[in-house]
Amino acid sequence: QATDERQVEIGSGGDVRLTSDHDLGIHGAVAAPGMIVLGAARDVSFAGSSAVTSAQRDAWVFADNLRMADGAQLRAANGAVVVHARGDASVTGISAGFNGANAVVITAGGALRSGGDTRVDIVADGGSEAGVVLDVRGSIGEDRALEIAAPHVQATAGGSMQMHFTGPVSVDHVQAGGKIDITADGAITWPAQAE
Repeated sequence: QATDERQVEIGSGGDVRLTSDHDLGIHGAVAAPGMIVLGAARDVSFAGSSAVTSAQRDAWVFADNLRMADGAQLRAANGAVVVHARGDASVTGISAGFNGANAVVITAGGALRSGGDTRVDIVADGGSEAGVVLDVRGSIGEDRALEIAAPHVQATAGGSMQMHFTGPVSVDHVQAGGKIDITADGAITWPAQAE
């Protein structure tokens, strides 16, 4: 078990679990065919050069705060990505190949922000049923719109919400305590009434 922030470059033939009693910093490549779990009692940070990839299963991140620098990647090629931040989360380069409504699930006790412009912040590209679920007590994309590529989205925010989709999207559920601003480069469909 790691107890401080350190450079990590790991390849595994099975699962990978990296946990820290303090902060956990990813500054290189972490790759495995199995499940990847990254956890910290405090913050998890991804350098811009970092690339974390599970080939066949899920990738999970648990922390007080998640900070992904511009250019970072977190990929579950055939699984789901689950992120739980007790505080804020800055995300970019998150992608999942699971074809289900919960392909990418992000919960945050604070705000959810875009981590940069080099990559789309969140991608669910497993198929027509792939979806992104966001459940945030603070605001989503308050300073800059959160960029998403996914056929479906469910989003709840205690504050305002600003999201931009790179293609068509079905907004299955959306609720916010403040302003809702959703734009897309394709059609937006609303099967359920926005609240």
